[in-house]
Amino acid sequence: MAEPTNFPTLEARNGYIIGQMKAGIPATKVAKVVGISKRQVDSIYRTYRSSHRLGRKKGSGRPKLLNKKDKCRLVKTLAINYGVPLKVIIKDYNIPCSVRTAERYLNSIGWSYR
Repeated sequence: MAEPTNFPTLEARNGYIIGQMKAGIPATKVAKVVGISKRQVDSIYRTYRSSHRLGRKKGSGRPKLLNKKDKCRLVKTLAINYGVPLKVIIKDYNIPCSVRTAERYLNSIGWSYR
């Protein structure tokens, strides 16, 4: 069996699938080339025909707890009040997340706050 084709994005992969299906190539052959199941190829093509959408629906998925404004406010507050417990900062400045969520975000940007 041939090596599955790699695509930079899902939209590129789905665009390739749509193009191949429109050209009359069977879903089983497209599935082998792309490296996904025939059922998935059919689902992608059916979604495209009904909504003309290649990627996910915008806004689908779990929303982020901390938005950009809250993240900036958390970092600024920590820079000013370094040494104050994170639990106190979150409570005093009404940042809408748990201590663990704030710790994870700070770790992701390279801060260690324990």
